Amino acid sequence: MKIQERGRVLIDNWPVLIITALLAYTYLDTFKWMIVRWLKADSYYSHGFIIPFISAYLIWKDRSYIQDKGQSDSWGTNLGLVLLTGGAGLHCAGVLFKILFLSGISLVILLLGMVFYIYGSEVGRKLLFPVLFLFAMVPLPLSLIADLSLKLKLFVAGLATWTVSLMGIVALREGSFIHFSNDSIIVGDVCSGLRSIIALLAFGALFAYVSDLSRTMRAVLFLSSVPIALLSNSVRVVAVCLIANQWGSKVATGRVHDLTGILIFIVAFILFFSLEKQLHVLEQALFKTEKDSSE
Repeated sequence: MKIQERGRVLIDNWPVLIITALLAYTYLDTFKWMIVRWLKADSYYSHGFIIPFISAYLIWKDRSYIQDKGQSDSWGTNLGLVLLTGGAGLHCAGVLFKILFLSGISLVILLLGMVFYIYGSEVGRKLLFPVLFLFAMVPLPLSLIADLSLKLKLFVAGLATWTVSLMGIVALREGSFIHFSNDSIIVGDVCSGLRSIIALLAFGALFAYVSDLSRTMRAVLFLSSVPIALLSNSVRVVAVCLIANQWGSKVATGRVHDLTGILIFIVAFILFFSLEKQLHVLEQALFKTEKDSSE
């Protein structure tokens, strides 16, 4: 693109540039909060850094469509105003009550409102997923994470105890502790599976979006993220239990424990791709049945 053309693009999009600069200033504290949460050693949102880049790429990929179809209309303008008003109100509430999570959510709503207001309803619908995908970068409140993590690790501990008992291993659960005949392990927050659920929800949403399945099958693929994450994490905890029972808790909770963390995502990716393949088969079978019935 020539320098003159680049300059023209900047001039034509001056409202977007000005609003973006104002948003960046208004949400400065929110950005700082998110970055701190992303960088924490025990972060549940270490993937937060890549989410904006993925959204930006998905939008950039549709740049020709935006240029051709981007024009304001009454429906888009009205919806945009509603989203902008709601997002601004939510941000004010977040600042007033010092709940930065609300400010993070409001940022995504405001961005979506900008798209509808400036570019119209057609482009707004087209960019709905790339913008809403930004929700994946907004960390949940720590109090909610703590509550969910506690419930999940108790569930996982119970499931792992039941599973190894079926294998003939004597195991007893006491809270988040799993006792064997000569040793014990504790299912900590890391093993609760919440971190993998949060990350795999983001991956599942993106995977479903880029898939060539029908809208219904995409929804099934996305909704499978939680059970796939739970199943993958359960496989990890069961593996740790087997190692602890055989070689002791020191071995199971050392480097082996860290390596089994990779196991979650290996199992999850296998399940995701296998499920997508089966959904393709099911979709083709349903299409064939509908075609035969219509004939």
